[in-house]
Amino acid sequence: MPNPPSNQPSMPLSSPGPMKADMPGTIRKRFIVKGRVQKVNYRDEVQDIARALGITGTVANLKTGDVEVICEGEETILERFEKALAMKKGRIDVREVIPAEAPPSKRRSEYFEIKYGPMEEELGERMGAGILYIQEVGDKVDGVGKAVEGVGQKVDSMHSDMNKRFDHMAQRYDLIALSLAKAIDRMDKNSQRTAKAIEQSRKEAAASNRELAKAVNFMIKKLSDRPARKSSRKARK
Repeated sequence: MPNPPSNQPSMPLSSPGPMKADMPGTIRKRFIVKGRVQKVNYRDEVQDIARALGITGTVANLKTGDVEVICEGEETILERFEKALAMKKGRIDVREVIPAEAPPSKRRSEYFEIKYGPMEEELGERMGAGILYIQEVGDKVDGVGKAVEGVGQKVDSMHSDMNKRFDHMAQRYDLIALSLAKAIDRMDKNSQRTAKAIEQSRKEAAASNRELAKAVNFMIKKLSDRPARKSSRKARK
């Protein structure tokens, strides 16, 4: 019998990877950022965002007061990055992000880094940012002091209104107690202020709270004494 024809072994189908043309390409862009962007830790914020997105490049201060950003990555990611550069955070206030011509580069950057200037410039930058931060904290603590002073004024007003109905007084007590809680909370959040100033504010808030408690106790006692006075008058008649 004739031998059956042998089947030629079929070549296994391979699973080729994506063609080079289909793979997202890496591009290079440069931006000039204008606004309040120096001495406010803007470069640190940009570096954090870039590293979170997987972008490489540099960020640097310019003599003009602007900030230069050179970045490399996929086009869609760089579009997100460009939008994130226009931030308004804390004392940072970006007014404009201007695309500019990127300088040529022979090789891609490995990281996203801050390009620091001379030591004296960087020291001035950090000191300036620290002074602005201290001033901002001081303004907040001053606001707490005003809030506590306002609480004291409310206590004085409550003493002059002791003849009003008790339920109205209870409502005022709740509102003032809420103001005290907010004032103490704000003092705790601004702990950068000197311990002496914060301790003094807390003592004033506690003193105001004690005055409130005394006023409420006095009013309760006054109201509880009224029926007894009426009955004593009838007994005299």
